[in-house]
Amino acid sequence: MTTPDEQTVERVAAAVSEALGEALDCTRVWSAWGYGTMGENDFVRVADDAERVDEITCAAIAAMPDTKALTERIEDLEGAQILNRDAVERKATRIAELEAQVSKARENALREASEVGDKAQRQNASVESAILALIDKEPTQ
Repeated sequence: MTTPDEQTVERVAAAVSEALGEALDCTRVWSAWGYGTMGENDFVRVADDAERVDEITCAAIAAMPDTKALTERIEDLEGAQILNRDAVERKATRIAELEAQVSKARENALREASEVGDKAQRQNASVESAILALIDKEPTQ
């Protein structure tokens, strides 16, 4: 874990003090309670005891996640997300290019098939005409 900066320590200490509110610490051993010798002066407000606030602040900071490492991990993930998005965009562009090529090739194939069909019909008509012309020239018996 990285050491937090002074501002962070101060913010955590202020939050701890505020959260403690009017909580009290007993300055004597608890066994004294049973003898009835304790009074108001045996209790202090925790938020007013700098050592106790520092102790609790240190414990709170120790329990905090390493925000620098988390931030770096988030940045890594965001970078990976950007790379992934770029890769997806490149693939989408390539797919669109390929779809356009396929569409063009399909149009060309249909046009060529139509031309071949037209040529075959013309040739068929020509053959029919030649056959009919031969039939007409044959002598009748």
